[in-house]
Amino acid sequence: MSEYTLLYPSSVDWNVFKTAKPRQPFAEEVIEYLNALSGALLRERATRNYSDIVTFAFFCRKANLLKLKEQYTRDSVIRLGRGTLFHIAPSNVPINFAYSLVAGMLAGNYNVVRVSSKVFSQVDLVIKVMHTLIVDFPSIANCFALVRYDRTSDATTFFSSFAACRVIWGGDETIAAIRKNEIPPRSFDICFADRYSIAAINPEFVLTASDSDMKKLAEKFYNDTFLFDQNACSAPHLILWLDRGDVDRAKTRFWDTVHSYTVEKYNLQF
Repeated sequence: MSEYTLLYPSSVDWNVFKTAKPRQPFAEEVIEYLNALSGALLRERATRNYSDIVTFAFFCRKANLLKLKEQYTRDSVIRLGRGTLFHIAPSNVPINFAYSLVAGMLAGNYNVVRVSSKVFSQVDLVIKVMHTLIVDFPSIANCFALVRYDRTSDATTFFSSFAACRVIWGGDETIAAIRKNEIPPRSFDICFADRYSIAAINPEFVLTASDSDMKKLAEKFYNDTFLFDQNACSAPHLILWLDRGDVDRAKTRFWDTVHSYTVEKYNLQF
């Protein structure tokens, strides 16, 4: 057996995952589980320290999931999942593993998720809460597994061997390395390769926005840029200012607001 640390659940029968059948997307029991996860996370006092967990918890609310179901399903169209998905989460965004898992669950799949080999408090907290839901949702508890291992392990080969689809988050080099591990003939990869973002700002909005709206704008810019030390693909590498109105005055107001927000929130990691 390959070397890995099983983070969730406490034990796994991998034959269940090897023979997993596709399921109907947006199954009621999955939505109920995710809604319960949302509530449990929001009740955790420690969650308040992590805005990314709060955002994830709100994403998992039943009301939001039902909106997604309405958007992606049709009574006249029959859709099924693929079977078992193997997710390789990125090392630089702690909660990404959870979003990838939820997407796989909603799409009607069993899921094996390799979380980052780096230790993040957010990851530990989410997994701790997941363990508390096993008793109330036993059928869901057996449909996904969370593992951790380093690059010296051959676990990627093992999990790839029965994956109906691999979801690979990482740079081009990471994707190339993972693709050296064979998957079944009918399987395929969904890859999120090297990419970066740019931001375009309208000076007229900045100059006419209320102080409250400017704070919200600064918060969103902070979440995209500073929350992951500009390592996430959502972090802009280039900022463009539209040629509208007094650009210099808009820049001053924008950056002063961002600075005020960042000073309160950001701790520079050395």
